[in-house]
Amino acid sequence: MMVLEYQENYDSKNIERKEVLAIVSRYTKEIVSHQSIIPAKKDLDELKGQRKVGNYFVSDLDGIAIDTKTNLMWTRFSLGEKIINGQLYGQQKKYSWHSANLALDKFNGYLTHLNWRIPSLDELLSLNVNKEVFLSNSEAYWSTAASHDHAYIVNFNSNRKVRKFKRESFSVILVRDNNGK
Repeated sequence: MMVLEYQENYDSKNIERKEVLAIVSRYTKEIVSHQSIIPAKKDLDELKGQRKVGNYFVSDLDGIAIDTKTNLMWTRFSLGEKIINGQLYGQQKKYSWHSANLALDKFNGYLTHLNWRIPSLDELLSLNVNKEVFLSNSEAYWSTAASHDHAYIVNFNSNRKVRKFKRESFSVILVRDNNGK
């Protein structure tokens, strides 16, 4: 009797397992047969409003650019400005080094990201200022490289780092690591 009961339970579980496997197999075949309508990664980027410009993925909707070489996400505008549908609006503001760091705190949360920051000197020097990507017309941005009274800017007209007093005023562009969070 116990053997028969075990056999019935085994058969019913085996039938359930076979039904589940048949359903999974049917859906797998359906997905494979419709792969041509699933967009490729390249198309997904375009669906999000991004386009490729040099080594950047550029979003006209969000006003960001992702550098594919460094995997950094940049604002395409200086603080004080914004981008709406690919057009630059607002007035670029200039900040002392200390006030730039305070302004950063107010900016965090943009596009739900809390890790925006002022770029390092190396990050700024790696930036290829393409006017199609970066719409702001600033010639120099603050970096985080600083000593007691001085900090470095990068002058994009000469593509050089320049040591300045922290009390001087320059533009701010923000960056974050593009780690998907």
